[in-house]
Amino acid sequence: DAGTDLNASAAAANAEAALSTLDFTAGNITITGTSGSGVAFAVDAKDSAADIASAINSEFSNTGVKADAKTTAYIDSLTNANSGDGISFTLGSKLDSSNNLIGETISFTATGDASADLQTLANKINEKAAITGVSASFSSEVKSTAGGAGLTLTSEAGNTIIIDNCT
Repeated sequence: DAGTDLNASAAAANAEAALSTLDFTAGNITITGTSGSGVAFAVDAKDSAADIASAINSEFSNTGVKADAKTTAYIDSLTNANSGDGISFTLGSKLDSSNNLIGETISFTATGDASADLQTLANKINEKAAITGVSASFSSEVKSTAGGAGLTLTSEAGNTIIIDNCT
């Protein structure tokens, strides 16, 4: 159903829009380790947490600082999802060299029961986690802006989570 909206705090209609919703803009960060010497890194707004962690780790011998990255996003509701509505979107966490999403289509038919539909969505996302790099966990206590149940999407690698082509 074209009227079904997927609300996600770190996702948007396409990869570029998803990245533009982040609060960070390009700039420099300086990492100062135990040696007292700082190493500056140029960071672009499109860099993922994994990109930034990799840059920090490349200077470990100079700073003694190691970084890990993990990205999470929250889906707190399926707005206007009625019984029988088809829900479909592309999910991924990487772009190819042409900035096209490397992802998989996630789809299911809503039942109209919000909690059951979110649990089904989590299962569908997890079926393709090895390809998308994104897993999902359902909770009745997720950090939801609407309150109540929701999903936590996670990229353990720290890649940007992208939801595209929502229908």
